[in-house]
Amino acid sequence: MITAEKMQEVLDFKDEPLTANDRCDSCSAAAKVRVHMKASNLELIFCGHHMKEKQEALSSVAYFNPDWNTELQ
Repeated sequence: MITAEKMQEVLDFKDEPLTANDRCDSCSAAAKVRVHMKASNLELIFCGHHMKEKQEALSSVAYFNPDWNTELQ
């Protein structure tokens, strides 16, 4: 069961900016988006290329900013 604290933590994830030290979990390129899995405490970060590749599959099992691509400007 997800606690209220955990749910708030998931909802607050957008407030955690990525830094130059954050690297894509798939290829080690600069990270562009942070992804939180709904069923666990797992957090993934992806570059733009890998997020585009995985976005459809992740949309039902993870939380991420749906506007991540427009924020890359």
